[in-house]
Amino acid sequence: MVFKSWRSICTSWDEGGFDIRELLSWNKALVAKWLWILIHKKTGLWFAWTQAYHFPTMVFWDLMSKDRHSESLKSIITVKNEILQRTGSQIAAHQLLSSWIIHGKFKIDMAYNWFRTAQAFLPWARALKHQFILPNHSLVTSLAIQQQLATVDNLIGRGMIIPNRCILCKNSMENHSHLFFSCPFSHAVWTALLQWLGLDGRGSDCKTELLWSMQRSKRRHWKNGWYTSSIAAACYYIWAERNARLFTGKEAEVEQLVFVIKSTVSTRILGKISPIHYAHMASQLSRL
Repeated sequence: MVFKSWRSICTSWDEGGFDIRELLSWNKALVAKWLWILIHKKTGLWFAWTQAYHFPTMVFWDLMSKDRHSESLKSIITVKNEILQRTGSQIAAHQLLSSWIIHGKFKIDMAYNWFRTAQAFLPWARALKHQFILPNHSLVTSLAIQQQLATVDNLIGRGMIIPNRCILCKNSMENHSHLFFSCPFSHAVWTALLQWLGLDGRGSDCKTELLWSMQRSKRRHWKNGWYTSSIAAACYYIWAERNARLFTGKEAEVEQLVFVIKSTVSTRILGKISPIHYAHMASQLSRL
C-alpha cells in the first residue's frame, strides 16, 4: 500500500512521481498541435475545409464554440481559450505556441509540461536514477524519503486502530524515521554497510545521504554509484524484512540481510560495467 495521490503519481520522477502522464494534460497538448496548425494556416484539405466552413471571415483566435461545431473543433477552441486566459493576450499566446516549435516540429512534451501541474523539484530524486540501482529499490527509497509507505503511524493517521510497535526491535513506535535509521536493527545494517563502503561515521537519513552522494557523483567515479545503490538497496531490504516479519513471521538476522544487500548491489554493478574495469571492480566488491 502506498499513500500517494494520483496527481502526485502523475508527475516526473524528479518531482517525486512515477513518470506517468496525466491524460487530461496530455490530451490538451495533443490538441494544441492542431491549434498550432489552424493558427499558422498550414496547407491541407482538413484546414481548408475547416476555415471555409467555420471561420471564413475571421481569425481563429476570435472563433467561439458553437453547437454546430464538431467535438474535435470544440476541443481545439477550448484549448485555445485556456491558452488565451493563461497568457493574457493573442500575442503572448502566439509566442507560447511558437516556443513549442523546434526545427519546424511541434514538441508535444513541451506543451504537456505547460498544461500539467508541476510539483516542486526534489534534488535527491535524480540520484535514484543511477544505472546501478534496481527500479524497485529506487521506488521504495523514494517513497520512504517522502514518508508515503504504509508504516503503522501512517495507517493510524488514516483511521486504522492498530497497536503502534516496531516489529524489528519491538521497543519503539514505528514511523519512517525510526524504521529506516533509528531502529537498532536498521542501525546495525547501516553500520555494516558503511564499513563495507569504507565510509564509517556516515548515515543520518536517506535524503541527506543521497544529496551527499550526488555531490560526489560530479567526479563520475563508480564508487559513487556503489554508495548510492547501497543506500537504495538497504532501504528496500529493510522494508522487505519488516513486511516479511509482519506477514509471514519469518525473521532474518542482521548478518543475513547485510549479505543479501551486498550480493545484490555487487551483482548489479558488475552487470553494468565495461569489461575493461570488471576485474578491478570485482576485487573491490568481493569484500563480502
